[in-house]
Amino acid sequence: MLKESFEAFKWRGASYFGINKFKLSILDYNKAIKLNSKNSDGEIYLLRGDSYLYSNKFKKAIADYNKALTILKNRDVSYLSEIYFNIGNSYYDLGDKKNALKNYSKAIELDSTHANAYWYRGFIYMRLDKKAEAISDAIKCRDLGDRSLYDELVALKWIISQ
Repeated sequence: MLKESFEAFKWRGASYFGINKFKLSILDYNKAIKLNSKNSDGEIYLLRGDSYLYSNKFKKAIADYNKALTILKNRDVSYLSEIYFNIGNSYYDLGDKKNALKNYSKAIELDSTHANAYWYRGFIYMRLDKKAEAISDAIKCRDLGDRSLYDELVALKWIISQ
């Protein structure tokens, strides 16, 4: 019965998240975590981390994503890559470019096809005036199907369009 209650709060929280009711989703995730005394469900921390991210509570999001990584460390690399990407987004939103870059790089290390991680890392490099790194990521991102950063660097004349 306790497990059913955990699952009910977990999935109702996900439903609230789906309709942008982040405060309610966080409340349900908190209840689910209380019911799961072993804290063995890493996905609940990932879900609550997403709710914190979308609620602009970036430090709480980072804490939950790190807890999820600890529990889910044996999941497939593309899943873990997405968590590192979300940590990168949280740090970026906090204005911490150094840690954002570190986490986008880890996401790319785990999944070399993660176009969004290349885009955001390349964008930060562009803002830091690191042309070689920005161009490299823009080309990789373009090759993965997203031309937007590449086109922006062409407009800045950092890349001569081919």
